[in-house]
Formats: sequence, C-alpha cells, structure tokens
Amino acid sequence: MHLVMILSAIAFAWGLRQATPLWLGSNRQISNQNVTHDWHQRWWRSLFLLTFPPLLVLTTSLAVLCMGHHGLMVGLPASKSGCAIAVGICIYLVLIGLQLFISIRNSTRQIATYNKIELDGKSARVLEVPTLFAAQVGLWQPELVISRGMLTEFTPDRLQAVLCHEQAHYHYHDTFWFFWLGWLRQATFWLPNTEALWQELLLLRELRADRWAAQQVDPLLLAESLLMTVTSAIAPDNFSELDYGVGLNQWKEGEQGDRLAERIDALLAEAEPIPRPKPWYLTWLIAVLLPFLSLPLHLS
Repeated sequence: MHLVMILSAIAFAWGLRQATPLWLGSNRQISNQNVTHDWHQRWWRSLFLLTFPPLLVLTTSLAVLCMGHHGLMVGLPASKSGCAIAVGICIYLVLIGLQLFISIRNSTRQIATYNKIELDGKSARVLEVPTLFAAQVGLWQPELVISRGMLTEFTPDRLQAVLCHEQAHYHYHDTFWFFWLGWLRQATFWLPNTEALWQELLLLRELRADRWAAQQVDPLLLAESLLMTVTSAIAPDNFSELDYGVGLNQWKEGEQGDRLAERIDALLAEAEPIPRPKPWYLTWLIAVLLPFLSLPLHLS
C-alpha cells in the first residue's frame, strides 16, 4: 500500500507538471508570455507549479517513513519496497541540498578573497575582469560582486541604476529564496517543464527588481544600463560563482532576446508597484500535508 501511495504521488506530480502550459493559459514557452499579463498571477502560478509537485512527493515519502513497513493500511499489508523508495527519495533530496549548499559556501569563500570597496555607502567585491557584470552572491546576507569593467565603463548615473537593481535583490532576499527554489529545480529535473518554470521565475524575479529600482532611479537610465550589460557578454568565463548568484545579467545564451525585450518594455511602460503578497495565496501549502492524514489509517 505504501508503494501505491508513493507511485500515486509521483504520477500526480508528473501529470500536474505536464499540464503546466494549460495552467498558464498558453501553449508557448512560459517565458514568452506578454509583459502586460498580471505579474502577481504569473509569479504564484509558476511558484506553485515548480514547488508543489516535489513537495507532495517529499511529504508522501515522509508519511510512509512515519508509518514504517510493518502492519496494515486499509486492510492491505505495508510494503518494504515502498519504504525503501521513500528512504531513497529523502536521501536524494538531502544530497542535492548539501551539494548546492557546499557550492554556495565555496562561492562565498571565493569572493571573500576579492578586493573590497565602498559603493554608495555599501560594500562590494571587485571582480577583476573587463566584462560588464554585477550580482549578489550568498544566502540571507549576500555580498555584491561587481566587475572592474562595469566600474570603468559605466557613468556614475548608470552605475547607480545597476546598484539600485542589485539592492532590490537584497531587499527581497532573492538569493535565499532562490536557493530553495534551485534545490527543488535540481531535484526535479526529470519532471516536465521544470526548466521552463525556473526560467519564468527568473524572469519574474528580474521584473520585480527592475520595478523596485525604477522607483529609485530614472527607468530609461535603468533600461539603458540593462541593455548595455546584457548585450555586452554573458558571465565572465572564469567566474563560475555566477551559478549561485543573483544578478542583472543572469541569462542563458540564446534566451536573452525575448526576456530582454520584456524587461525593457516593462521599464519603459508606466511603472506600477508590485502588489503585496496575499496570505491566502499560500493556502495550497496545506494540501502538501495531506499525505500525513493517512497516518491514522495505518495499523501496526
């Protein structure tokens, strides 16, 4: 019976992810939706579709482990195979999380060796490369890493626009929250539309940071800085820590065009404040705990 529970959770997760384009009302790639689409709905739908399936599989596995492989459940014997799969899933998720945490820890240690400067009253680390690059690296209290090329080539006004964008990531603690989202992304690479949902959340994260920065600086200046940064180059080849940072130009090669256009269109349009999150948008988290309701059905 426990094996049936786990397989049912995996099948449900697969089916939900397979229906992702229908949930978002488009048969195109998720990241290509029109910029005028409601940001709030896009964010919470993408967040739900990325996180709910793996969390349901995780809580189902934990519920099976709590019941153990002895006894009966609704008249059927508890299976050792179900418990073995549950243990494997939990170990797999822990190992993925540890690997990601160690990588971020190594990144923060690496940037700690870079020269430290003061920018607009805040500390930053200088990456000695000519590429235009800026990112927050860390978890809850990340550090700003900025390239020598950006410090040299950008005017003070444009540099201020970049700093405001990076401060937005700091304000929203994007490095911390996207650590956990990245954990679920890596753990569920085998589910449909994982990468599409991840890229959609990256885009929405940058749109939110752009919108926040546009309240502090001229949106046109921010758009110009964004265009210069993203089109100049991708990340510096010798800075693998970008994979664990949050920055202005964190895009995959070949995916910049539509995203860049959407971000610039949003900046040039009349800026609207990002709506405050509504608590009831997280009520779906209660459904993640449903597998634990099966505990009373297990008889030792």
